Amino acid sequence: MVWELDGEFAPYVGGDWELTLTCRDTDGVGTTVGEIDRVSVPLDSVSAKTTPRQYSHTFLEPPGRFEPGVYQLTVNLSYVNAGFHGAISGFAETGPIEFYPTD
Repeated sequence: MVWELDGEFAPYVGGDWELTLTCRDTDGVGTTVGEIDRVSVPLDSVSAKTTPRQYSHTFLEPPGRFEPGVYQLTVNLSYVNAGFHGAISGFAETGPIEFYPTD
């Protein structure tokens, strides 16, 4: 997932990005559904002196994490500061992804 924060006040925004990976079964076969992973990415993990502030995160799930089936994955992004969710949020969705049994 790649995203950025831009604008006049971008250098002054503190807190964290909260990313949640969720999974939805799309073929009625898969049983891996709901929240898969959640991470926190500090806003100050990139320099505040340059804008746009560019961020990225890769979710690495172990083999066998997903039961065989066709799924749609969604990453929800929320701005969190001092434990409170702010007004900045977004999401990204995949198309259908098919997982096969691991041997």
